[in-house]
Amino acid sequence: MGKLREIKNVPQNEPGLRKQWFTDDEYWDIYVWTNKANEIVGIQICYERSYGEKALTWLKGKVFDHSCVNPDYLFSNRSGTPVLMPDGKFDNMVILKRFLKDSVDMDRRVVYFIKKKINEFTNSVSEKLHCLE
Repeated sequence: MGKLREIKNVPQNEPGLRKQWFTDDEYWDIYVWTNKANEIVGIQICYERSYGEKALTWLKGKVFDHSCVNPDYLFSNRSGTPVLMPDGKFDNMVILKRFLKDSVDMDRRVVYFIKKKINEFTNSVSEKLHCLE
């Protein structure tokens, strides 16, 4: 397990947004988007990269979901863009514990925000399940 570090000189493809990329080269790829006011407006936490990659994505006012990379892509030659598919299995305690351990060198504001979103997603899934009972 490695510590997350920021990749510098990330291509900036969204006008008005700054994209940051954090990785440990094994397990994590975490993307954070901030607007001109330095407000975090999006995150994508990609994890388990070597064995069935999954992603928790939050885009302010638009998306908050958990997905997995299409298995056909994972077991192919990995050419092209991976396609995300819905995946409800999210073990927040395992992810949160590992993230907090691996994020020791990250900006504390970003760490706190990601921690908060992991907990919010877990709570929103729990509330949806209670409604179905």
